[in-house]
Amino acid sequence: MKRITTLFFLFFSCLIISQTKVLPEKEITYGNNSHTNRDYLRRTLKDKKDNIYLIGTTENDFTFNDLKIIKLDKNLNLLWEKEKSHDLGISFDLILNAKIDSQNNLIVESSSGYDSQNQTFIILKYNENGDLLWEKPLADLTNVKSHVYHTYNSSLDQFGNLHIKYQEKEGEESVFKFISISPEGNIINEFNQTELFINSSGNVKRFKEVIDNGTYNILTVENTDSTPSKKFTLHIVNNNTRQSFDLNLDATATSYFNTPFGESWTIMKKDNSGNFVLIAPSYDLYKDYGIMNINSDGSIKYLIYPDETYDKYPLDFGFDNDNNLIIVSNNRLSNTSDQLKFTLQKYNPDGNLIFEKSISKTANISKIENSKILLYDYSNEILSYDFNLNLLESAQLSSINTYSFSSNEILNIGSNYYLSGHTNDVNFNGSDYLSEQDILIKKSDQSGTNNSYRFNGKGTSKILVLRDVVVETDSYKFSFTEKLGPENHLKGSASAPHQQRFLTLNKDDLSITEDKIVPLNDFLITTYYPKNLTTEYITEDNIKYEYVLNEEKTNLTLFKNEVQQWTRDLNLYIDPNGDEVISDNELILECKINKNGDFYILTYIYGLQKSSLYQFSLTNDLIKKEFEEPTFVIEPLSNNWLFTLNKIGTRIIYSNRLTEINKSPFSSYQYPNVTSSTFFIKEKYNQILFNRHGDNRISIFNQYGDLQDKYFELEANLENSNNEYDNEYLILLEDVGRSIYLSPEYAWNRAVIKKFNMNLSNTFQDLSELDDDNDGVKNGIDECRETPNGEDVDDYGCSKNQTLNSDEFNLKDSYIEIFPNPTNGILNIRHNFKNTNILKVTIFDQIGRKILSSNNSEINLSNQSNGIYYLSFYLDNYQTITKRIIKK
Repeated sequence: MKRITTLFFLFFSCLIISQTKVLPEKEITYGNNSHTNRDYLRRTLKDKKDNIYLIGTTENDFTFNDLKIIKLDKNLNLLWEKEKSHDLGISFDLILNAKIDSQNNLIVESSSGYDSQNQTFIILKYNENGDLLWEKPLADLTNVKSHVYHTYNSSLDQFGNLHIKYQEKEGEESVFKFISISPEGNIINEFNQTELFINSSGNVKRFKEVIDNGTYNILTVENTDSTPSKKFTLHIVNNNTRQSFDLNLDATATSYFNTPFGESWTIMKKDNSGNFVLIAPSYDLYKDYGIMNINSDGSIKYLIYPDETYDKYPLDFGFDNDNNLIIVSNNRLSNTSDQLKFTLQKYNPDGNLIFEKSISKTANISKIENSKILLYDYSNEILSYDFNLNLLESAQLSSINTYSFSSNEILNIGSNYYLSGHTNDVNFNGSDYLSEQDILIKKSDQSGTNNSYRFNGKGTSKILVLRDVVVETDSYKFSFTEKLGPENHLKGSASAPHQQRFLTLNKDDLSITEDKIVPLNDFLITTYYPKNLTTEYITEDNIKYEYVLNEEKTNLTLFKNEVQQWTRDLNLYIDPNGDEVISDNELILECKINKNGDFYILTYIYGLQKSSLYQFSLTNDLIKKEFEEPTFVIEPLSNNWLFTLNKIGTRIIYSNRLTEINKSPFSSYQYPNVTSSTFFIKEKYNQILFNRHGDNRISIFNQYGDLQDKYFELEANLENSNNEYDNEYLILLEDVGRSIYLSPEYAWNRAVIKKFNMNLSNTFQDLSELDDDNDGVKNGIDECRETPNGEDVDDYGCSKNQTLNSDEFNLKDSYIEIFPNPTNGILNIRHNFKNTNILKVTIFDQIGRKILSSNNSEINLSNQSNGIYYLSFYLDNYQTITKRIIKK
């Protein structure tokens, strides 16, 4: 059973103005959660009551990667758990650090990605019952800026104040910010020290730091033009002062410590006397480690270089009560043995080695805690030692049933020992990719009694291609393709198998009523729910008319109350070459009907880049119009005008007589290349709601095609979506996550189905009943919207001196006679127009080639081959009528 989340939102009730965001009235998410399921443990803490916190992240539905906080008692019983998602965009949330203050409150330091490359930092504080006390973003979330992850550091002082340093970026500019946050969540101190971290080339220096009660002790390294070529500087910074001390290292010291300085295990700590101790593994991979002890005035107390007799892998270091430096490591004689030994080295405050001991153990993880050294070895045992490496206790953990285990922390509470981390498993048959990752903590005491707690989250999905949306009387139907498991990015980039699913949803609550698997090559609309070839029109007195296209779409029939009224051949252009790959036939793109019952067919010949519009009346009258530019949008307005949009983004409005009322040329808002897949439109109150592909903004055109200042934004990702209208609702199928690419294993998508209430009666007024130019003709039918005051106008709001007789607008193809037809070569033309003239006639052959043009009433085709020809008559009222003739 898939997990379905239904959210109910209050739709807007006030006037929509620019940039108002509209939330979906309902939405659900859908996907195969077994694609990946990764729960990652970042920190393990124990509080003053010996309770344990597991703090990390979980993948969760379409919020992607969320914070996860689990609180257990010392017997691993669940006390409470929390999930937190920062809604900044892609919601890729991570744990940076976590701390427990003197009042047993939990402070969680997190980052949140608002796109695939940028993130910001957010601090949260919970009490011991799991209540969120406050949330403090380190940026204005209405205008987030990029924060650099690896520059973040923090420390909690004895008064509960949190001191933070981080790098903020805006474009190419960097600012290093230092802030202090009180226990109540207020910023009590803030300053910048950017130049300290930036070298002469404008790049960030490498640095290590220790934060101590609001004072930042920072060791930087940078290139110089002198000898030695590297300069090490200790900076001691707080809100009042900044002191900088050159360490004056010689060439040998700078050569050694420079190379490993940027490594993650090169760590600096402060000892009990206020000196800074830096441990740096050898630049020759793990050949021992070097030690640097720095006085608080920047002078060097001692330097220790590696002894390359041994390979050493440092694990942890700290200080005993006598301020001796204690370092634990795995080591072995170089190139002599695969057996690692666990080693303790102890240096006195002057840097003399006073103690060293090794045991035949290999540590997976080791930790110096109070007066103990904890060790988890590869035999799945936790051991504790004193500072002379004498064994104190041991606890054998039960085996971990998992493909692999990554340890995070070891804890000791009384006689109990704990190991935490996350598991890695293959969770999909046929895949060798590790897709399942769970948080795990195990407990054991000296008697070997074991217990464990494991958290297995929800996971994410992989939706491949969004297909179709079908609106039916009582349901919505959707089609998409999903992967059945993760990709194998490690071995030849193998793809997981995938399948196509069809969902049927209840209209009211979007609950799933049917979920079935169908063949991959099937399409929802074409295979299962083909678009209806019947267009229905019902008059006010309940007479039902139906325009019916035959299956081949070659003729049109009108029925009145199911009684046939007429049938006519559409005479659409047929490609004589019959190319099955690239069809040059005249294809029907759209069929629309207006409120008078006039039926529109929009056609397109791809090879010829030619669009035509056919208007049929209930009385079988036909007006045909050929467009200068390929046209892909037609939408009848409430006043029976026709909104059109052509390839270059020009909107042309026609009356119901197909006379041009207004032309709004291409602007920077539209795409310069409009196709049938770059937009969706919907008519409301003589206005057009318009959306272009990839933009969640719904713009508004008035009845003349002018772009209005008003627009609103849907809470949706319209770049990868399919949509359909259901009366007052926009039904949207989108995917979330397609554009997220943080790393190969985080390629992730999820289907989201949203239902937007598009009843805009409370949003902007129906202006059709007004008369803006005071000519006595209401806006809704006023074809001349700026008629001068006092002008004598006709029923359409236009000056009688400038308008044509109504007969000239109702031109039928029967008004033009061509005889004889068929012909041997000479054609005669006669028309019945009262005040309209034929400007010219252009003759085309069957494949659309222009044969000749003429402005005479006689056409001579004697020199042309026998066959079918098309005559296009261009009239002086901008209309075009096309007739078909046969030469034999």
